[in-house]
Amino acid sequence: MPAATDSRPSVTRATPAPPPSAQSRDGSVDAVAETEVHHLARIAAAVAVSPIEAVRAVMTAALDHVSTNHVDEVLLQSYLFAGFPRTLNAFVAWREVSGIPAPATDDASDISHAPEWTMLGEATCRAVYGPTYDALRRHVARLHPAIDAWMLADGYGKVLSRSALPLVVRERCIVAVCAAADQRPQLGSHLRGARRAGASLAQLDSTLDSIADLTPPHALAAARAELARIASATAPTHASGTHASGTHASGTHASASDSATKSPHGDS
Repeated sequence: MPAATDSRPSVTRATPAPPPSAQSRDGSVDAVAETEVHHLARIAAAVAVSPIEAVRAVMTAALDHVSTNHVDEVLLQSYLFAGFPRTLNAFVAWREVSGIPAPATDDASDISHAPEWTMLGEATCRAVYGPTYDALRRHVARLHPAIDAWMLADGYGKVLSRSALPLVVRERCIVAVCAAADQRPQLGSHLRGARRAGASLAQLDSTLDSIADLTPPHALAAARAELARIASATAPTHASGTHASGTHASGTHASASDSATKSPHGDS
């Protein structure tokens, strides 16, 4: 990926990404390199849990390995998982570290797209949750109907359906955030969501490796244990060496049935 030194503002359009079923196994027609995903996941986790000085350091280390637009997308989705204060402070740090200004405009600033966001949000949420989608919706609506509506329109529609970053990369960054913040119910959901979006067990293991220094040891151990459970639940029983052992998981792909091993939890 080119170094983040281009000073030209770019325009990010909130157009829908191809449906996950039409994407390649890595989640996009144009795959994002593993090196870049490593740094994007680190940025996502640092924004959620680290002091701003550490966030700056992680961003500085990523400069030569990431697309400016991709970092913008990771920061935009951070408000769903880290809140507005951390997201705003992270954007200040990124503009200063990269020297690249914000895009001149963005379709998401036009509220008339709200009906489309709800439609896109339903499709993306279904792609992430698979057969547990309906149970998720019922669960979140019982918590509060407004959260259910916002989860679809704002979370999965306006933000996570943006085409500038493949869904599989978004999900791996969400896994990084949930692991670093020790949010275990949502971590389990998004580990499975990342699998449905196209991430292999080996890639998810790599994502956890990438944030090891940003994550409390007990939280990292819990994340590895959850990934091992997913691997064990989906590994062929007749084959050896295809399931997770210890704290690391192999690259065996899961089937959609892995959703049955975890109850849905509300998140966005």
